[in-house]
Amino acid sequence: MKTRSMVPAIMPGWKVQVAPVAVEGIKTGDIVVFYRDKLICHRLIKRLREKGGGFLFLEKGDANLVSEKLNDEDILGKVVEVRDGTGKVIKAGHWKKCNLRNLMFIFIYSKLVMIKRLFSKIYYLMQR
Repeated sequence: MKTRSMVPAIMPGWKVQVAPVAVEGIKTGDIVVFYRDKLICHRLIKRLREKGGGFLFLEKGDANLVSEKLNDEDILGKVVEVRDGTGKVIKAGHWKKCNLRNLMFIFIYSKLVMIKRLFSKIYYLMQR
């Protein structure tokens, strides 16, 4: 991972192992890798509907504020293993489920980002 979009489940610098998966084997909560101008690793948060033999999902990075639609044919694989910067395997319970601790972290982190942006705008306006 190069970005912070999946913090705290997957930290920047950690490595993910991805395995190909049939779309029928993908469920809400799975972390998948897909291509959208670059490789992206995000969690599927909802299966929206079946479309002409395929599926449409809603995906979101755990630390992101917004979600986006994802076609099943864009999914390259499912994350099956995560290793930290030292190569140690991270227990699946840490990164597979978005538990209450993760949700609280995401909520607090997003509020801190919003406060930082607000103060930056106030500071900019005061400088004028």
